[in-house]
Amino acid sequence: MRCEICDKNTEELYETKVQGSLLTICKECSKFGEVIKVIKKEAPKIIREETALKEEESLLPGYGSIIRMAREKTGLTQEAFGKKINESESLIKRLENENIRPTEKLREKIEKALRITLSEKVKEVIKGAGKTMPLTVGDIIKVKKAKK
Repeated sequence: MRCEICDKNTEELYETKVQGSLLTICKECSKFGEVIKVIKKEAPKIIREETALKEEESLLPGYGSIIRMAREKTGLTQEAFGKKINESESLIKRLENENIRPTEKLREKIEKALRITLSEKVKEVIKGAGKTMPLTVGDIIKVKKAKK
């Protein structure tokens, strides 16, 4: 069991009234208020760790060069390629210089027109998915100190 002030893990906690608030805290922190009752540690619970699989598309590094080389290989100018996919020449320039990232729709249009791939599927396993730990008073104090 953890103290709501210092986050110390202990066998025994004290339900204590501290400045008008009822807190469950360790013996050391209970000196800051009036102890109401003692809480003993319960039998340990078996907690199953949840996992989740996250999959998303990730734009390949150097996507601008990939577009430029594929476009040049087909013999198209930036202007001609822009017309072919119904986009402006300036957009093609910005993509090739990697000044902008293509939207999913634009990426798909470019991939289809040039027969290339600009993205890859990235899979990430997330452990403890869906679990959240409650904040303690100590956590809040640490956050406030860090902002100063």
